[in-house]
Amino acid sequence: MRRPALAALIAAILVAALALAGCGGGDGGQDLSEGLTPQELLDRSQQATAAITSYRVAANARVDVDTAPGAVDGTIGRLLADPVTIDGEGSVKRPDSVTFDLTATIGGLPVQANVTKIGGELYLTALGQDFKVGLPASQVALIRAAEVAPSLLSWMKDPREVGREEIDGVETVHLRGGVDVAAVVRDASGLLEQAPGLAGGSAPTPAERATARRQIQSALRRGEVDVWIGTEDLLPRRARSSLLLQGRTDLLPELRRVDLQIAADLSEFDEPVEITAPADAQPLDPGNLTQLAP
Repeated sequence: MRRPALAALIAAILVAALALAGCGGGDGGQDLSEGLTPQELLDRSQQATAAITSYRVAANARVDVDTAPGAVDGTIGRLLADPVTIDGEGSVKRPDSVTFDLTATIGGLPVQANVTKIGGELYLTALGQDFKVGLPASQVALIRAAEVAPSLLSWMKDPREVGREEIDGVETVHLRGGVDVAAVVRDASGLLEQAPGLAGGSAPTPAERATARRQIQSALRRGEVDVWIGTEDLLPRRARSSLLLQGRTDLLPELRRVDLQIAADLSEFDEPVEITAPADAQPLDPGNLTQLAP
């Protein structure tokens, strides 16, 4: 596999992990959802989520891919033969700090790690060692992990109410809708902007984004988003996304099929959070990951 496509795939898996979030609680109050249409409720939830200063994350993702014949070498092919799963939890603190403990299962082998972003720096803890990832501050700044909650809501279009449910003691409105392809393209192409040093190329141009939007629209075989929004504060307590793309796209040309399942819950809104950088972290060159070998 060419390095740019492989790096983009790895970046997609990592971003999927960081985009997942945990369940919340409340003590009852006014039903702020009363009288709102599903679209108004979704819009108000996005506004409320954009205003929070911190939250807790607990999540999982599953990525199942098929590649074009000859697109990957034997080792990578074996690793991608089974679905990649990611489970983890952590905290987000605005404006732009996050720490996330995760377990990724790749090729049937579990890998445990912590990813922390703070003060314009990116850290990775794996195999009992702390590393400071050697990316320019301008590239690290593009990794907007603190914005994952609004991004999950933005993937939904044409919402409809399917019920009212209680989640961890909080009354919620359950909305279900289709997938906004423009939002998916924005986030998918953003992966290449977030880590151009890993992806080995420049960010997509507006023309390339427009092409990707058309291609994803044609390749979309399944696209559904569910969100559970708290009635007392309009904050999302849970989100589920299911996407199936089948066909070639220029953003990830080696991939022929991508099945992505994301389960994200949110909790502990606006509670005090301290995120600190690992002490005495060793430098890590993202172009040479042999330091991570046991």
